[in-house]
Amino acid sequence: MANLREQVDMTNATTSRDPGFKMTLRVYTVDRYGAVTEERGTVGILYGTEPQPLMPPTQPCACPSCRTERSAETR
Repeated sequence: MANLREQVDMTNATTSRDPGFKMTLRVYTVDRYGAVTEERGTVGILYGTEPQPLMPPTQPCACPSCRTERSAETR
């Protein structure tokens, strides 16, 4: 089997980025040998943007079946 570094053919990691972006993520599909089979796209993260807020937890199900299961777990 050939060296994995020889098989990987990704975009040059030292390419200049857009000045408005803090980070650029490139997404690839690779085969089991590490060779890129498809470039899935690029996502740029802008400077000064805040992370998305965490979603509030959903309320537990109130159906009789779920209530019975939860009460059994807490005993």
